[in-house]
Amino acid sequence: LAKRLVREWLTYRFDPSSASAEKVALIGEYEAGHPIAVEGAPSC
Repeated sequence: LAKRLVREWLTYRFDPSSASAEKVALIGEYEAGHPIAVEGAPSC
């Protein structure tokens, strides 16, 4: 069951005209300014 649910979930695509589009854009802007550290990468 879990594999089937994941397989189905992975086919879903975000609808840019959805009510959440503005929130998702804000998250994207935030993430662009706060890159995620990569494990094993040297720190500054």
